[in-house]
Amino acid sequence: MTNALALSKQMATATVGSMMNSLKKARPDIPEKVLNMLPAEVEAVFEENMGSFKEAMIPIYDKHFTDPELKELIRFYSTPLGTKLIATMPALMQDGMIAGQRWGMGLAPKINQRISAKLKQEGVKI
Repeated sequence: MTNALALSKQMATATVGSMMNSLKKARPDIPEKVLNMLPAEVEAVFEENMGSFKEAMIPIYDKHFTDPELKELIRFYSTPLGTKLIATMPALMQDGMIAGQRWGMGLAPKINQRISAKLKQEGVKI
């Protein structure tokens, strides 16, 4: 009901994009035509193995929710708000990932400064 499988596919697509960028930087000699074929291959592997992901998710839901809670979730996801949440979740995840990346990048200078200070305090030269 939550489209978790579709969300995992979206996350895989985002991961492939990141992998492609890294591959392009590491191996600029790979022709663009070859690079453009790779996402479809990765997507095919995900699609072929989606059943095993679904099977892996079942015990996770079982671990965190009781049967009555799962029934209540099903009831909620059947409401207009629950349906909206399901429809909006991919955009929320994508926007959240972008916000998290920006947030983390913004913290990088502070982290570097603190790590450098701690290493210096411990007598470690960088």
